[in-house]
Amino acid sequence: SHDTALESCKYCPYRAVCEQYASVDRSEWDGQPNFIVGKVEKLIEFSSVISMNIQVTSSHPINLSTATVHGIPANLAIRYGDTIVMDRLSWSRNSSNFDINWESRLQIIRDTGRSPGNVYGSAN
Repeated sequence: SHDTALESCKYCPYRAVCEQYASVDRSEWDGQPNFIVGKVEKLIEFSSVISMNIQVTSSHPINLSTATVHGIPANLAIRYGDTIVMDRLSWSRNSSNFDINWESRLQIIRDTGRSPGNVYGSAN
């Protein structure tokens, strides 16, 4: 049930890599951390971090079509076309801009034509 999923997922440290969590309807999950799933459309590289523009396929607590995420470690080697699953992002209200923080979780699914599930890097 909806309540069972909320209680099961609420504190789970594996949410960003969980396919079931990515597909759960979180529309009534008030107060839950920011969550975004989408494809990388543009990368902006700085010395040790990157920002990326994402075409969003799923998001919570607001429905987004695009988002920009800042402060991602460059050593994760994220590429154009990769699918990104992110949880616990810092969010600027009334904006589609997010920042990675110490509690953020990130999964990178490479655009290889194979089934998703290959995790090549993560930031906690």
